[in-house]
Amino acid sequence: KTLNLNGIMSVASQLLQVEKRQVELEAQVKTFQNVLDKLEGNNWQTHFNKQLTKVREEASKMEQSLQQKQSENDRLKEERNIALNEVKELTQKLRQLQTPKTGRTIDEEKRDSVRCGGWMDKQIDDNIASIANAIKEATVNRAKADGKNLKFEQFNPIQAQSQVVAGINWRLRVQIASKQFIHLTVWAKLDRTYELTAIEYGKSEADAL
Repeated sequence: KTLNLNGIMSVASQLLQVEKRQVELEAQVKTFQNVLDKLEGNNWQTHFNKQLTKVREEASKMEQSLQQKQSENDRLKEERNIALNEVKELTQKLRQLQTPKTGRTIDEEKRDSVRCGGWMDKQIDDNIASIANAIKEATVNRAKADGKNLKFEQFNPIQAQSQVVAGINWRLRVQIASKQFIHLTVWAKLDRTYELTAIEYGKSEADAL
């Protein structure tokens, strides 16, 4: 009985120590858990607040940049509109300067002068010489048909004018002898052939072509 009692007392003592130790451990675990929860809560909240602040700062910077770009775009648009208005005004002034009293522009006057029979002086060159040579025989035959007794000692174009039509009209002053001149009108066709359309006889070098 004594041994059993001692054994029981020993077991009871051990159980008390285990329970005490368990309570201490549970208290430590609870303390650690509270501290851990507090640390984790503070850390996440701080981290979240920092991230949120950073995002807000970035968003503010982006908004400021967008406003600056919008302002720059507005300024550029205004400058473009001013430039376009200046170009428009200059164009109108230029047209006014180019408009003669007839109310038509200089370019229109030039086009009409050519289209409606404006003759232009031309320098004698190989092309004009070839035209004269091409219509020489037709000129001689026309003169004979017209009853003109001309010797045609030479056939040198000394003055020329051109007129744009369906092809080109040419007027040539041709010297055929000493102090003898004739005026020819020649049609240079689009197919590169020539047709003698008129002859004026008895011309002097001073006569208008």
